[in-house]
Amino acid sequence: MNGITYVPYKKCIALLKFVVRLGRKIWKRKDIPLDWARAYIILLAKSQDLANISEFRPIAITSTSGKIFFSVISDRLQFFMIQNNYISREIQKGFLFGVPGCLEHSFTLMEALKEAKELNRQIVISWIDLANAYGSVRHNLIQFALNWYHVPILIQQLIFDYYEKLCAMIKTKEWATGFFLFDIGLFQGCVLSTILFDCVFQLLLDFLRPIKQLGYTFKSIPDISISTKAYADDLTLTTRNVRDNQIACNITHTWLKWTITMKSKPSKCVTLGFRKFDKKIKNEKFKPVLDTIYSPFDPCLTINEQPMRFIFNPEDSDTFKAEHFKFLGRWIHYRLSEHKIKTKIWDTILKDFDTVDNSLVNGFMKLWIYQFYILAQLSWPFLIYDFNRSFVVDLQREVNSLLKKWAGIYRSSDNGLLFRSKEHFGLGLTSIIDHFEKMQLIKCSLLQNSIDPTVQLLYRNREQANAKLNRVWKATQLAKTVNAEVTLDLQFPTQSSKQGIGFGNFKPNPSNAERRTLITAKALLFSEQKRMAHSLTLKQQGVWLQWSENTLPFDFSWKTSFGAQTTIL
Repeated sequence: MNGITYVPYKKCIALLKFVVRLGRKIWKRKDIPLDWARAYIILLAKSQDLANISEFRPIAITSTSGKIFFSVISDRLQFFMIQNNYISREIQKGFLFGVPGCLEHSFTLMEALKEAKELNRQIVISWIDLANAYGSVRHNLIQFALNWYHVPILIQQLIFDYYEKLCAMIKTKEWATGFFLFDIGLFQGCVLSTILFDCVFQLLLDFLRPIKQLGYTFKSIPDISISTKAYADDLTLTTRNVRDNQIACNITHTWLKWTITMKSKPSKCVTLGFRKFDKKIKNEKFKPVLDTIYSPFDPCLTINEQPMRFIFNPEDSDTFKAEHFKFLGRWIHYRLSEHKIKTKIWDTILKDFDTVDNSLVNGFMKLWIYQFYILAQLSWPFLIYDFNRSFVVDLQREVNSLLKKWAGIYRSSDNGLLFRSKEHFGLGLTSIIDHFEKMQLIKCSLLQNSIDPTVQLLYRNREQANAKLNRVWKATQLAKTVNAEVTLDLQFPTQSSKQGIGFGNFKPNPSNAERRTLITAKALLFSEQKRMAHSLTLKQQGVWLQWSENTLPFDFSWKTSFGAQTTIL
């Protein structure tokens, strides 16, 4: 903890050579420097309950040079576990390179829930929460996991020496402790702790593997069955009925009991079930929540002989949380409805617009906040949820008047002036609709090219179902069209300038990330062409098209706009 950041190591070659020599010496002697095993711990609150120490997240700040060394060990260990099929990326998606785990797990679960609801099939889900998961892992358990998965002895010795020397100091603004030995738990903030936790948690996933046949099987794709899904310590158990799910919960508790220190937190474990109910049967064990034949119900599951909470809790003071559960960043309603989620997002965004509108900065700065902050707030909801396009269109219509007000243009002006590119005499802002379509295309691309064959099959199945819908906008339909255009451009490249065919950098086989960039750029080009076509229909506001080819557009860059003496275009 010498106070040196990453920047000197990136810029100064001499420092990098020193780190290499130091790493070789440590590798040879198997002796981790004491300075690398020390950490300052900063407490970050997880909730408003500041009096409860368990509601704080301890983040460890360690030596930068140590992080560089252990990041190499972490990458090699992750590669070893995956290549030897010890960690299955179909089940565990937490902290793994190149795996959009939150998106893939939420997509898979929602596809199962939607199919079960459409076909009136029974499905039971339990979300298991662990109490202080990182802080309850014994160091001996880490060594057991490494040895169990045949990790090379040299790596085991290095990690053992590192954890034998672990010590930390808790620092706040008002007080600080002395250094104390870290005899149990993993550093949250250490680059090595993520893969080590995955190794330990994989023991539980392997313990649950024999009951894989109890999982929910898709009727449309019988080859796909989901039972156990994990993102780090977030465990999801999905089965066909209540009895099987209770068996899975009991096995989970048996493993946690074996570890001695790791425990579940029943008060935060959540359950949800769907099934058909026969109204003729009066002595039904489970009660439907809705007065319908197919209804959600409380499966009354237990773990460690304590009841788990049903997702619908009318006694909760927060009416939104009383009906929803947040799973890997996605709110799930007990009826699978997204109406209240849309309302929550709508209110949050309009509140942000109202805050910016009432601020004392000028209009151009407000537009900058919209472009780089408000739109960023919408990125995750637009990626993780399957909103209909009409919701986004209504939201865009609601905020257009404010954007025109900030730009200093009259209210009846063409919206294209805000969102056209600067080459076409526009301000170059990104519309909410374009941002929504971009995030949905990214989602489709990630799912379509997933390394998990289950996700690929489910996406293909959803794509085929959406292809039958002619009057409803679906992201999969747009993705198919844009993908075809990108493939055409790659196979038959053209040149738009006078520099000749083949000039410049051309990559016929782009990576998945590069192809996503091409796809989103092509979708934005489609939107730009629609705005240009709309301008052709305008008699007065479209007059700029007559002289646009012989005129240079105004410089509406942020640098020029911020330095302008006026706040009106």
